[in-house]
Parts: sequence; C-alpha cells; structure tokens
Amino acid sequence: QRKGIMRRKKDKKSQKVVKDRQIGRKKSSKSNDLFQVSTQTIIMVAPLVVSLGVLAMVYFTPPATPHSQGNAPTTPNVRPPDAPPSPYICSVDVVRKIPHDISAFTQGLLIVDEKMIESTGLYGKSTIREVNMDTGDVINYLDMDEKDFGEGIVYHENQIYQLTWKENKIYSYSLDLKKQNEYTLEGEGWGLEVTPAKDAFIVSNGSSVLTYLDMETFEPISYQTVYWVDDRGIAREVDRLNELEVVGEKLFANIFGSAEIAVIDVDTGAVTHVFDLSILPETRDKNIMVKGSVLNGIAFDKDTGKYYVTGKLWANMYEIEFPDVSADPSLGPPDGCQLLGAPPESDATVS
Repeated sequence: QRKGIMRRKKDKKSQKVVKDRQIGRKKSSKSNDLFQVSTQTIIMVAPLVVSLGVLAMVYFTPPATPHSQGNAPTTPNVRPPDAPPSPYICSVDVVRKIPHDISAFTQGLLIVDEKMIESTGLYGKSTIREVNMDTGDVINYLDMDEKDFGEGIVYHENQIYQLTWKENKIYSYSLDLKKQNEYTLEGEGWGLEVTPAKDAFIVSNGSSVLTYLDMETFEPISYQTVYWVDDRGIAREVDRLNELEVVGEKLFANIFGSAEIAVIDVDTGAVTHVFDLSILPETRDKNIMVKGSVLNGIAFDKDTGKYYVTGKLWANMYEIEFPDVSADPSLGPPDGCQLLGAPPESDATVS
C-alpha cells in the first residue's frame, strides 16, 4: 500500500515536471516571438527615424542671416567695388493685425487687382486661394494634386504662376483660380518673382543662389549669388532665401527660419537692408523650427503702397510699415535703420 502511494506521488511529481517544462517552453517561445517582433519593428522603424533626423538637420537648421552674425557662413565671396559696405538693419511698425487661417502652410502671397492670393504647401493639403485682406476669410480656392507641394507664386500678364517644391513643375492659373498650363522647372522651387524689368522669372531654392528663367521656355538663363558684407568687410553668402517680392527696383526675400527679410539689389546681388520682424510674437516662439511655423509670405499692394506679411500656420497676418529703402544706400540710413553691428532701435512688441 505504501509502495502504491509512493508510486502515485512519484507519477504526479513527474507529470508536474513535464507540465512545468511545457510551460517553460511556451514562455520561451513567446519571449522569442516578442523579441522577433521587436527586432522587426526596430528594423522597419530605424530608416524612418534616420530619415526624419536628416530632414530635421537639413530643413530645420537655423539659417545664416545678416543680423545674426554668429550663424554666418565662413565662405568669403568677392565683393564688387560698387557694393555697399554693410547692410542697414531696420525696425518695422505694425499697422494692424488681421486673422489668418491657422491651417494654411503659407508658401507665397501676392496682391493683384485688389485681390490677395495665397499659395499653401504640404502634401495632400496644398492649395491656391483668394483671401479677404480684412477678415482673412478664404473667398475662393483650388486644391492641388496631393502629390504636389505648393510653393511661391507671382502674377504676370494676366496669369498667376505657382511653383512646386520638388515636383519640377510650374502651374499657371487665371485670376479666378482656374488651372491653365503646366511647365517644367529645373530643381527645387521655393520663391517666385519677376524681375523689375519684367524680362525673366526669379526663382529661389533655399540656397544663396537665385535662378533667372526665360519667360517662355522656363529654362535657366543666368544665376546670381546673394551676399552681404559684415562689419569686418567680409562678403558672405546669404542662404535659405525663400519667398520673394519685388518692390520697385529691390527684391525682398524671406530668410527661412529667421525673423528677417533681406532687401536685395538685383543688379549686384548685395543685401542693402534687412528688416527685423522680431516685433511679431510668432517669430519668438521657441518651438518655431519644430512646428515649421516660420515667417513666410510678403505681399506688396502697388495701388495702396501697403505691405502684408504672415507665416506658415500663423493665426495672424499683419499689415506692416517698412522704412523707405528706395534711396541710394550710400546716402545714409533711412529712418528706423542703422548700420549692421547694433540692434534695431525699436524694442516694441506686438501681442
């Protein structure tokens, strides 16, 4: 009887050992499966993380600007003898604040025939639209193909022309935003304008080089490097040129990622003045580069002489009063401006 009891206990113990081993194998198998899934996930996600990191370094690196000498590139250029010694840094005044579509990733802004036209970017969200200059309401719009990333715009001979970022396309529209034609663009498109003489298109691509295009074939006909001269007399390239606006004989350019607009002499490529727009609260957002909500968009109303600026994903647009920069820079600084090396006199802010 004792032998039978001991045998039964032994059999139960053996069964428990076998069961524990089976459970152990299942746990081990589950752990291996989880490890394989985790490994596969890391392998799949790693390239995306690396790509995003590279994009952040390339696209969101703070630019070198005339006012921010600490970030200036060190590659010197040959300065033409007739170029100004250094640009003037100018403060601006805010006339009024106007509501702006906070979902609009603004890439271009212009005013023609009392209409404000805005180009917006991002894949699947790019548009060309007419905006009310007083209320910010969207009056009319046309969605772009979701494979296109809208960029700068310009008006020329009853047509609105719109760049794309990397799609190598230029589109033309009627004033009521009906699509007309499609043209081929060489390289990236950021900002678009027409020369003061109206004999070529000007395209910026985020570098310091402006490309001049034939107005019929859209083929490149010349290139121009934009530069500024620092307070040590060294000529430096101005990169990250973005949205463009011709005012008289000058070319205004947003400098991507900064609160500054460069005023460029189109004959020499020299920056003669820099408008400091840090008075605008959106430009002082510490996360501006992460959000991508940078200053971008300049519109000059030739009929009224008014200027408007806004930014990507901004809730506001502003009517701005800029100093008069039409005079010869050698005659001295305009009111509200001073030579590079000292901050603008105005320390006012806008809430």
